[in-house]
Amino acid sequence: MGNSDFISQFMWAYQRSFAILVELEAKRLLERTGFAGHPRVILIGFEASEQHAYPVCIEPEDGPYAPSDLDGVLDRAADLYGQHPDRDMYYGAPHFRQEKQDKLRNRLRAQAIEDQLGAHAASAGRAFFASPSARRDDYEVHVVLSIDTNALKQVPRLEEMSEWHGPASPSIVEAIILELLDQAHRELYLPGAGHIPGGIGYGLPEIWQRALQRMLRTAIDLAGHAGGAETAEQLGNIASLLYEGRPSAGRLVISPQGSPAVDVVLRLHTPVHLAKARHMRKLLESSGSDLALLMDDHQVYGFGTVTDSDEHARRSIFEIDIDKGGRWRLSRAGTTLFSAQDGVPRLPVPTLDTAYLHDVITRLLPDADTVTLDGLAMAASKHTHGAMLIISSDAAGEAARLAPQAARTEPIRLTPQLLSQLTNMDGGVLVDTQGRCHAIGVILDGTANGNGDASRGSRFNNAIRYLDSDAPAAVVVCYSSDGDITILPSLMPRRDRKEITQLVERYLAVSTALPLRLEDAAELNDEIKANAFYLSADQCEQVKQARAKINEWRTENGRVTVIEPDLLPDPLMNESYWLHEHES
Repeated sequence: MGNSDFISQFMWAYQRSFAILVELEAKRLLERTGFAGHPRVILIGFEASEQHAYPVCIEPEDGPYAPSDLDGVLDRAADLYGQHPDRDMYYGAPHFRQEKQDKLRNRLRAQAIEDQLGAHAASAGRAFFASPSARRDDYEVHVVLSIDTNALKQVPRLEEMSEWHGPASPSIVEAIILELLDQAHRELYLPGAGHIPGGIGYGLPEIWQRALQRMLRTAIDLAGHAGGAETAEQLGNIASLLYEGRPSAGRLVISPQGSPAVDVVLRLHTPVHLAKARHMRKLLESSGSDLALLMDDHQVYGFGTVTDSDEHARRSIFEIDIDKGGRWRLSRAGTTLFSAQDGVPRLPVPTLDTAYLHDVITRLLPDADTVTLDGLAMAASKHTHGAMLIISSDAAGEAARLAPQAARTEPIRLTPQLLSQLTNMDGGVLVDTQGRCHAIGVILDGTANGNGDASRGSRFNNAIRYLDSDAPAAVVVCYSSDGDITILPSLMPRRDRKEITQLVERYLAVSTALPLRLEDAAELNDEIKANAFYLSADQCEQVKQARAKINEWRTENGRVTVIEPDLLPDPLMNESYWLHEHES
């Protein structure tokens, strides 16, 4: 754990770059999924021949863990093996038994690593995942990835799967992590592991695809079917297949046979196998919110509904909803586990962020009745096909200007119930800062300026164009038909100026302290990049100098130099983004 110009805990030549590549891949995978869990990767190797200075090696060796922190891992793994029911499993061929038992011991050593690191004082607030080991030269090397525990707690998951081992997974985040670790484990067997330009393995799309199939297989297993990987792959193909040249909407229910929570309305004379994808898509065209297509193992057998009569039975039922835009989502008992589009999984969008709505209203519309407007925004979220609430500082004037493409109303204070009814029509509802309605069916205007999002609908992009025009100060809440809720404009949250100052000061202190702790420096650098919007020109220059000092140390000590673009002050940053003293 010192500052040397070579690797003291040496396993193989490219161990440092390999750990960095896996961590970068983890960040890219999880960020695109909508998970901000700050993944970190370490490598742990156990010597095979008992002839090395370090029986246990850790990469990075200047991190918070020392080899002595893992002294009890092998004993713990032996205890786990002695208690495991598969230890006495009978296999006909001796070599086959040896192979199975070796894999079991390897997996249990990975579990022991997770337990040992999780109990370490430096691991507070982190959840650990360890791969099986792969032989690198004379070490059995495990790849270990940790993420923020609080962030993981916010992810929808199947709690009864917490002790599950195998191809299933409790959540889409854990499925991605397990697939990444599986790929990293295979990569360790290659001669150039860590020396391959461009990252590891087969890349993000393939890992996402395998994670989605892992989650579908989990649903199939928990529904009482031994569908396996083939059925999961067929389900994924059905969700993405075009019907008559367009993405098709539909709903499919995976349930145990004869479930008391499923009411079969129409049974097919001959069940249709999932492999008949085009036939399946035609059937899905007839399904929807009222009737779902019912799946039993690897085939569909009819149409029906999920009832509320047996709450326990509903936990063995999974629903796949496919939108016309080609997006699909997996749910259980009313909770969406994840959605997917174009092969990329996404965590469910949270409900209306009332804290941010209150913040942006008070900043842009200081005289607004925030209690009334919060209630109207919540009511609008009950829409069935998308909606838009426009809160304007000059609602009367905008209602008159937009009248050709909106229906003006006599100003009336809306109730949540009335607003829920009004959002069933196309267009937005225009209200003033006190919650009085001035127009319905509103289509916002504005000039395209490149700030929109081609993957979003016209409702969202019209709001972007409108707010980027010379319109009076306004807040727009867009509700998409697939559940997304977006509050516009998207302003950075207000921050305490002292917090940003202290963050930069901590980074400067770490950059000059010896021995340099790279993990602390990297963590603070990530935090600074996440808060770059608030940095002044002087602070950007200080960060630049601190990075240069860290890279100088890296060069002197044989470490990989990290080249990043310099941070620059954001032209949009101004005094309105700082909290006042009484708000801090």
